[in-house]
Amino acid sequence: MDTCIEYRVDAEAVAIGSGLSSKLPEHKGKRGNVLVYRTDLVERSETFIVAQAAAMKRYQAVFCGLSIRPEGILPKDVAQVILSPDRGVQGYVKKMAYLYGGRGHSWQAQCRACKPVLMHAHFAVDAAFALPLQKSLNIPLIVTLHGYDVTTSDEAIKLSRGGQLYLHRRSELFSRADLFVCVSEFIRGKALERGYPKEKLFVHSIGIDLDRFRPNECEHREQMVLFVGRLVEKKGCIHLIRAMEKVLQSAPETRLVVIGDGPLRQQLQKTAMSLLPGHHLFLGAQPTSVVHSWLRRAKVFSVPSVTAANGDAEGLGMVFCEAQAMGIPVVSFSSGGIAEAVLHGETGYLLPERDEKQLAEKICLLLQDRALWSEMSLRGREHIAMKFDLRMQTRILEAKFDEVIAAAS
Repeated sequence: MDTCIEYRVDAEAVAIGSGLSSKLPEHKGKRGNVLVYRTDLVERSETFIVAQAAAMKRYQAVFCGLSIRPEGILPKDVAQVILSPDRGVQGYVKKMAYLYGGRGHSWQAQCRACKPVLMHAHFAVDAAFALPLQKSLNIPLIVTLHGYDVTTSDEAIKLSRGGQLYLHRRSELFSRADLFVCVSEFIRGKALERGYPKEKLFVHSIGIDLDRFRPNECEHREQMVLFVGRLVEKKGCIHLIRAMEKVLQSAPETRLVVIGDGPLRQQLQKTAMSLLPGHHLFLGAQPTSVVHSWLRRAKVFSVPSVTAANGDAEGLGMVFCEAQAMGIPVVSFSSGGIAEAVLHGETGYLLPERDEKQLAEKICLLLQDRALWSEMSLRGREHIAMKFDLRMQTRILEAKFDEVIAAAS
């Protein structure tokens, strides 16, 4: 999701990195520093990584990676150790030297100076890239499996150089990682299919900040269907556009608002102009404040995700949790781990993949039945508060940190 989450740290936890000097974060009663690893820090759609790190109470997060994304969402004032902030040729050379030659001693020394007690890598591919660093630091490794890293076929993964490196190191990753956190039971099943060690798999979702994602009861809900996500095959926006053509036949005042960007944007806009003239709006990627304003105005949330041709599928779909926390019923396809985030018939509707007819029917139902909408809106908020509260979920994760560190020592 293209949003940005506010991140707060202790005053001493200021940015550090290649070529930068600063004060390292102090524990201040915490149990130690945790290196939160992502190769490129951090995608706009990965607000959940930043939010989880900010929610930790007993450990201090230090973000660690090979580079910084220019359009990323990592706040500049948080603790971070970057191999090369330079994204030019020199930065690329340093990155490759580390990935394929294990070089980058100065960066590894900076990581060691943080005195980390554990490394938490997001996505299996990134964890494989982080293995040389983890071995040099000799600290426990926890890896969160989010989706594409275990749903995408090996044939598709090996099409990229990074994917080839991951597949080459995967067996070593199975051995060296202490725990694999699966964001859903669906992801756990896919991990087992890929050969991940059963005894190291732990199902746990990140959670939602309920203070930030909450409805404004005074705000008027418009006859609007909202889509928020990357414009790629997996997100199924084309199916929503086709379904909306049928919706307009019963509810002609409805419009579709699409937030997000991606390689399919031009094609999707062209189709929308043909099928939904005057009833659609593409906003591109937007910051959190803009996304929140639309979440408070929309009446139905729909990201009809599908299983992509390369096998990629939704691991859980944090955006569905965010929508329900904001009081918006969801209409989607029952793809991947979405059924573990949305309660069919209670907080929304989950339909067979690519069934555009039923997708349109359920959207119309929620647009036109006020009592049903109110019931699902309230139930959705209760469901997220009970199962996906960020504070509670982070406490559980930190307890796992305790276990892994104790076992390793």
